[in-house]
Amino acid sequence: MMGEYVLDIFEGVEATVNTCYQAAERQTLEDPGCEEEHYIESVILNDVDITDSLTEEYQDVIMKKIASANEPDYESMAESRHREGGQ
Repeated sequence: MMGEYVLDIFEGVEATVNTCYQAAERQTLEDPGCEEEHYIESVILNDVDITDSLTEEYQDVIMKKIASANEPDYESMAESRHREGGQ
């Protein structure tokens, strides 16, 4: 499964980041299985793939930016629920 994100990879520098997700698979007698994995497939800046130019550590930083951008905004959700008359 792939995802595409447009985000600042450096301050003020926006790039398209394509990610892949591999779900965990259980081990069987025929298959060793695998753990869940998220990784960067490519980082495109001005139509150029710069993925190989980024260190593994910086790719981890980008993945953390993606994860934090996808976290639910519980405060906004609570305000919206309150406006709608919910508890």
